[in-house]
Amino acid sequence: MSDLSRLFAPKSVALIGGSWCKNVAFQLQRLGFSGSLTHVNPKGDVPSVEALAKAPDAAFIAVNRHAAIAATAQLSAMGAGGAICFASGFEEAGQEGADLQDALLKAAGDMPILGPNCYGMVNYLDGVALWPDVHGGQRVNKGVALITQSSNILINMSMQTRGLPMAYLITAGNGAQIGLSQLIDQMDADPRVSAIGLHIEGFGDAQAFHDAASRCSKPILAFKAGETQAAQALTISHTASLSGSDAVADAFLARCGIGRVPSLEGLLEGLKVLHMGGALKEKTLASVSCSGGEASLMADFGARLGFTFPSLEGLGIADTLNPLVRVSNPFDYHTFDWGDAVALTPAFTKIMSGPQAITVFVLDFPKAGTGDIRGFETALECMAAAARLSGTRAAILASYPENMPQELAQRIADLGLIPLNGLQAGMEGLSAAMLLPKGAYTYVPSPKGPYRQLDEAAAKADLKAAGLDVPKGQIVSSAPTRPAEGPLAMKILSADLAHKSEVGGVLLGVTDPAAAYRQLSQTSAQVLIEEMVQDAIAELIVGFAFDPVIGGHMVIGAGGY
Repeated sequence: MSDLSRLFAPKSVALIGGSWCKNVAFQLQRLGFSGSLTHVNPKGDVPSVEALAKAPDAAFIAVNRHAAIAATAQLSAMGAGGAICFASGFEEAGQEGADLQDALLKAAGDMPILGPNCYGMVNYLDGVALWPDVHGGQRVNKGVALITQSSNILINMSMQTRGLPMAYLITAGNGAQIGLSQLIDQMDADPRVSAIGLHIEGFGDAQAFHDAASRCSKPILAFKAGETQAAQALTISHTASLSGSDAVADAFLARCGIGRVPSLEGLLEGLKVLHMGGALKEKTLASVSCSGGEASLMADFGARLGFTFPSLEGLGIADTLNPLVRVSNPFDYHTFDWGDAVALTPAFTKIMSGPQAITVFVLDFPKAGTGDIRGFETALECMAAAARLSGTRAAILASYPENMPQELAQRIADLGLIPLNGLQAGMEGLSAAMLLPKGAYTYVPSPKGPYRQLDEAAAKADLKAAGLDVPKGQIVSSAPTRPAEGPLAMKILSADLAHKSEVGGVLLGVTDPAAAYRQLSQTSAQVLIEEMVQDAIAELIVGFAFDPVIGGHMVIGAGGY
């Protein structure tokens, strides 16, 4: 992999272009960039790239695509540390653009180049913003890295007010040279990065992605776009990235040890969990609230996401609270002891000493000026005290994200508790922040095509030749004259139909093969007749397919009636 250190933490920056470069200069100054800054423009500091006194560590190229290729070649020849290619109109724009992208790569040579068709990156750790637009972060000493292929998505994510410290914002754009795999490696190498969050439109080189994720020492969460066919089609026109089948992508991410979240909000919430203590070792939690309604919601959301709620009996919790309170998990401690730190601190401490991986306290603060909030303050203080006394992990979950503004989220984090904004997103984040195995599998790329679809008879012949038992059968092109000796399965023979049953092409339990043939022959002249297996213990569907991005994969599941 190319060395990206000069590009991501430059001491000198060259801005090549016009008005967009003024925006980049503003963002660099806003973050307190302390290195040298040169504007390359006929009206700027120097008139051309050739006029630069020395090669910059990083360059932001904000000129049209043809001029960007020329500038890239000049920067590479003088030994620059890397460049951001802002221009669009490359591979995402069709064949002409694809040819230009090839020319851009040739011009870059060994020099790292991010993009094209991307906004670049923001490094909040070192105060570097090679970024031509607004962004919502601030300087931090440690935080998570957010990597996307869409610049606008990343702008929006950066505006979060959820108490999530961001170390890097990085857009890959078309990923012509530097893709997700290289960016994962780069973020893994920085000890100040606690976790990595990905917004994925396409994997690029699937094997490189798998290998980078598998060797990464940091936990990774991902939101994968392209779930629908319409979204997959839009992805190609947006960043020239093929997205592939969603079901296959889901399995592939799990094999890479990456937790998948169903929403961008869940991605941010899960990253908070990872940043504050790492991945959960098991999917067990204790839910604590002063409302039976909230307890029911937590039970529903937890069960839906695969959480279990271990028993809290035998911990002595009942000895600390009003005798009318019944111990359960999810636990409703009612309001008998609301505002009573003497009762709540020991109760919460005993709850947190249970076997769960994490304790989640549901606590929604009211809007300022709506009434007395001393009881809420006491509850929060008791929860923080219980976490310290028990030495275990806890999160404060607001049912609605607006009930936990940035200031409150930061205060909760400063108390050592995880602030979770919103019931659904918070639970999604907790669910995804599980410890997944890394490096447990070897990625085996599929052999190069072309591939052909076999009809059922040909496929079963190959299976039989490989030593597998298959039902006895024959292909017929006319109505059978012999009666059935037992129940038969009869199917139209076609390599083009993936699901023959949807067109009435499968008949089971046939006792009159001639009549069945006449029915099936209206769709296909050739019919496969097989004996039906009797007294089966179980039936499975097993198949093999090829995904254009991830490659060969196996499908296995329940079959039969």
